[in-house]
Amino acid sequence: MTKGELLRASADLDAAADTFREALALLIRIKKPQPIAEALYCLGGTTFQQGQIEHAGLLIAAADAITQRFDLRFLNRPEAIERAALTVVPLDSSLNLSAILAFVLSALG
Repeated sequence: MTKGELLRASADLDAAADTFREALALLIRIKKPQPIAEALYCLGGTTFQQGQIEHAGLLIAAADAITQRFDLRFLNRPEAIERAALTVVPLDSSLNLSAILAFVLSALG
């Protein structure tokens, strides 16, 4: 994900989003909540910067649900988004990880 963060910092948002999507696809296979939530936050931040507000809200909501469900902590939460600008889809944090990810993947197509 460091590659995606470097691309995002250099304003290459399309390449950053692609990198975060690739990382997320790999992380979903190993089903580890912490890095999945981090990837969702990073991808959400990038899509927000790209002007895809609805998708950003969905990604951040999924990351929030995973963070709450598994009581995760981030030293530096990797999302620098003005949450008031988002249309956040409320997700039930009691859902299991697979259900949250299935919702996100189906919504994003």
